[in-house]
Amino acid sequence: MAALVNDVHREFWGTEAIRGWVARELVGDRVTVAVTEVLDHHGDTIIRGRYDGDYDKTNLPDPLILTHYFTVRDGTIVTLIVIPNTPA
Repeated sequence: MAALVNDVHREFWGTEAIRGWVARELVGDRVTVAVTEVLDHHGDTIIRGRYDGDYDKTNLPDPLILTHYFTVRDGTIVTLIVIPNTPA
């Protein structure tokens, strides 16, 4: 089964699609993430981080904080879900 990245409701399945996403949207836009929180949730890892970079910031909150939900199996990331969250 192929790895999955869901970046704010957009799905990227498999190595080539994920590499393209990284090249365009992270490396290409020189994105940095300052980690603000790391949690373990039943073996999954949740990371919150403050984003910056050369991407279009129109209509985005400042600072932009996104939550990353990682699922790792046998030492490999198999799922990454990235979403903005607001406190309950």
